[in-house]
Amino acid sequence: MNTQIIRKQAQAGFTLIELIVVIVILGILAATALPRMFDMTGQARLARMQAALGAVRSASATAHAAWLVNGGQLGCATCGLNGTAVLPSVINAEGTNILTIGGFPEVGGDGVTNTSVNAIGGMVNAANLQGDYVLTTFGPALGAAAPTATTLSVAADATHPNCRFTYTEATQTAGGTGSATVVGASPTVVNQPVIDTALLTLANCQ
Repeated sequence: MNTQIIRKQAQAGFTLIELIVVIVILGILAATALPRMFDMTGQARLARMQAALGAVRSASATAHAAWLVNGGQLGCATCGLNGTAVLPSVINAEGTNILTIGGFPEVGGDGVTNTSVNAIGGMVNAANLQGDYVLTTFGPALGAAAPTATTLSVAADATHPNCRFTYTEATQTAGGTGSATVVGASPTVVNQPVIDTALLTLANCQ
């Protein structure tokens, strides 16, 4: 008799209270854990962009150091002997020459006058950004065409255009003082590169 009672108790299922507790716990997990799981794509996109940002900062510093080691020569259109052009000191990264302005990687120019010879320019090659991001160059006025390009925009993808940062190249005089160009006069650096990360936020990368 006692054995039958024990067997019946062993076969008993969960009580209603136990089921309710389990359902409540699952509901709490669904409300807190699942949204965080779906948010991981935005966090991964932001982390990818932060890696690109780190590559640009590192490339800027490394290229400048290499430029100094290789002579620290600024490029110019008329500062050479008898007003001839002078190319900047050569920087080579994995077999690719990196054009510079002001001793730092440039954007879409020829290393002397910002005349476009490469729609992407030195920084993309220096930081190895080809093919992985949406790259756009523009000039002092947002949207200006490539021949006056001084800023490189690096965006995560076409559907997240504001998940981006920008790299504005250094500026230098043409040769002489101020805005005046003096034949045979060496150029000087006016501003170092500027990296703007204001738009590189999780909200913009979601």
